[in-house]
Amino acid sequence: MTSSVRQQRGAALLTVLLLVATLSVLMIGMTEVLSRSTRQAALAATRDQAFWILYGVEGAALDFLEQRASTPGVPVTALFAQPITIPTEFGVATIAFRDGTNCFNVNSLVLADDNGQRFNADAAEQFSFLANALGTDRTTGRVLAARIADFIDTNNNAESASFEDYDYQRRTVPYRAPGRALRSISELRAIEGFTQEVFLALAPHLCAAGLGGEQTLNVNTLGAADYPLIAAMTRDGVPPRVFETVLRNRRQRGFENVEEFLKRAGLENVGGVEDSDVAAVFGDQSTRLHMTITVVAPMGRLSMTSTLDRQNGTLSVVERRLGQAL
Repeated sequence: MTSSVRQQRGAALLTVLLLVATLSVLMIGMTEVLSRSTRQAALAATRDQAFWILYGVEGAALDFLEQRASTPGVPVTALFAQPITIPTEFGVATIAFRDGTNCFNVNSLVLADDNGQRFNADAAEQFSFLANALGTDRTTGRVLAARIADFIDTNNNAESASFEDYDYQRRTVPYRAPGRALRSISELRAIEGFTQEVFLALAPHLCAAGLGGEQTLNVNTLGAADYPLIAAMTRDGVPPRVFETVLRNRRQRGFENVEEFLKRAGLENVGGVEDSDVAAVFGDQSTRLHMTITVVAPMGRLSMTSTLDRQNGTLSVVERRLGQAL
């Protein structure tokens, strides 16, 4: 065999080896892409199943609540005693209820009447007491209240030390004030002064109900952590120790009515509330609930919090939030 023939065979063998190596690399890459795509498709399918479980459990819970609302003699507080666990085909679902009535409605800072919208100074005063009870001075609380009101009202008249639509438009990244009631308290983060620290301190005690609508506190679901709300509504008219004593002595079935709560708390003659009508601050029914559904399955953990509102005897979902609150 001549030298040239051996060289040609060697070149051919080398070419084949290079082709085999190249095809092997391509096949490994294709296999990896195919495996990743298969895993993503499986995860997507499992995630969709988890979402359907969340919505299915929510629907079942709504039916349960509608039936429970019409059942006489069932105490409201029993609903919040402990989470409800439901086994499913793909994992375990847990439902936890929390009363959404006990909060300060940020939309109450604006009043709407025949003459348009105006700043609710009385609600702003309550907000300042709430801010003070949570570690922020009352002056800052009044400023924050004014900024909330100017963020949601339809006029361009800024309150003292407040911001209006044109102020937000002049920012590096400009945006508009909505000029409507807030749908979620998360919108507060867009308002000047609501830093993460301030928001996290106030958020557990705030809610976004109807424009100008005042919240009533449910005396049968109030807890020790709700004292800042009592301080705000009564202008620091009831000492913490008195409130704690009342809660400690509350019967399992709750108070018979608001009058019994006021009598035990010594609030019949507390001054400082508008028209001295302390009773108007409290109620014995929950008109808003927070329902957190958590699904734990092999693919992981997924949770959804639904805010339920009862108006005219009808229960409806007004907000859904997936995952944990920011």
